[in-house]
Amino acid sequence: MNTNRYCERLAIPRPAVQDFIGRRDTSLLRLIVIALLEHGAPLSMEEIADRLVDAGVRAPSGDMVRSLRKAWHGLPPVIKEPDGTMGLDLESWELKHLAWELGREASRRRTLPRRQRPRCRAT
Repeated sequence: MNTNRYCERLAIPRPAVQDFIGRRDTSLLRLIVIALLEHGAPLSMEEIADRLVDAGVRAPSGDMVRSLRKAWHGLPPVIKEPDGTMGLDLESWELKHLAWELGREASRRRTLPRRQRPRCRAT
């Protein structure tokens, strides 16, 4: 199994991009962060775009790379690495807050009982 440097360092479960598609609170910037967390290492903007398109995300402009660059425009926790790939600033407040949200969500899924459908009685 691959090690995921980002998730290990943040002590969170590995997220999946598909789990965040269609949520009201999910922006393209958040999807960039989720794609990087899912991968566990820096990716090029083109690789992030491919991952999001594969997961079913549609770019408002029709050009995913352009839309992602416009959504990012230097905002934390996404950083541009010296080699041109996009990475995460593991010390940023924004990433720590997102990690807290992801950890809380994962623990909720583990502890909440499943709703059971009422059983029908045969009459």
